[in-house]
Amino acid sequence: MEDQQWSELLGQSEYLAEDNESAFKALGSADEKQKAILAILKLLSVSMATVPFEGGNDEGYIEPVQLELESGDKREVKVLYKPWDFTLRRAVWPDGQEPSELAHRESRLAELLSYPIDVCYGSFAGEFSVHGEFIWNVETGHTGFQQHYQVYQYDNEEWPGEDE
Repeated sequence: MEDQQWSELLGQSEYLAEDNESAFKALGSADEKQKAILAILKLLSVSMATVPFEGGNDEGYIEPVQLELESGDKREVKVLYKPWDFTLRRAVWPDGQEPSELAHRESRLAELLSYPIDVCYGSFAGEFSVHGEFIWNVETGHTGFQQHYQVYQYDNEEWPGEDE
């Protein structure tokens, strides 16, 4: 699928508009949100979306989202981040230029697809480590995590200088 056609399809969903967050939050229940996201993926002719993630100990991120289209083509979408420039003391785009409308729309799609990870792990705060994928299977309507989760316990840990 050509970028122009893809961008036009992305533009057809109200949840991928610039103010998508308020419209999406207004949906209410998790089931309503899941149905809305699956409908968006269906509109985009996506048969499967895979959202890889990892984090823990107050840090975490999602990797670029892998989309498998009904045509068999594959596409990757990612959340845009504006890194902090300590010299300028503000967030700036890496190349100094605003990303294209297509990049913004794809970023909003990636944000929606990562919603269950945000709900489950938030800022990845806590004494744990997790990595895995959240799968959106449009053909079957099933969604869910495939993950590895590890909790750290420090109950019997001896710290230097503790008894001194």
